[in-house]
Amino acid sequence: MIQVSIPEAEASLSELIQLLETKTEDFIIITRNGKPAVKITLVDESPVSGRIGAAKGKFAVRGEILMPTARK
Repeated sequence: MIQVSIPEAEASLSELIQLLETKTEDFIIITRNGKPAVKITLVDESPVSGRIGAAKGKFAVRGEILMPTARK
């Protein structure tokens, strides 16, 4: 993890992006007044179709989920 100030990030944005693209860094933190303000990561380019249904079979739903159940 690299942590840089806003002025440092502005001056070296291309280099910071390259660190992410080459997987040298997983994410970069940009600070404002010494405190973390932004976390930069690569965009997840996996297709949406691969993410839809990713939880199928991981949990069970009981009862009707579209209509509320009657309270007893």
